[in-house]
Amino acid sequence: MDPIQIITNTQIHTPCNTGPKPHWLVVLPPKRHHHLLDYEGTIADRVHGSTHDKQAITSQSRTIHFLSWCISIRLEDPCTPAIPIQGQNWIIACYVVSLICRETLTGTRIQHATLMGYIKQALALHIDRGLPNPRLADIDYIKIMSNAVKKYEDVPKCQEMISDSMFHFIA
Repeated sequence: MDPIQIITNTQIHTPCNTGPKPHWLVVLPPKRHHHLLDYEGTIADRVHGSTHDKQAITSQSRTIHFLSWCISIRLEDPCTPAIPIQGQNWIIACYVVSLICRETLTGTRIQHATLMGYIKQALALHIDRGLPNPRLADIDYIKIMSNAVKKYEDVPKCQEMISDSMFHFIA
């Protein structure tokens, strides 16, 4: 089955205001239940929009983005278990370069923290399959590229993440 299809078919479960009532509600007097249950929808809506659920959706989107990028470069297996770990690290570093060049979900420049979120999802595919973490390679190209972004962000009043000339200098 197509890896993107596997990811997109995964359902993220969220609480809703239907179904069985909380078991702890029975300790309250029964005539008070309906007053409290009037607020259940508001609580459920807030829980549904919680950071946890948003993070799960963001993580899933970033995983799909990495898989799509792998397909776009005609990489049959995004984890490439047949090549040495150094090569796996280099492939993810190439993905990092694409992200630096604004090939993101939104097509905009991203900051270091967001870049690390994309990297985390790409690495999770390896770890979930029981493969070694590509960051354990002798030369961590991923770290070199992400550190370059972090270093640039530390410059006061930086206007753009990385210009073309800066990228060629880094590479």
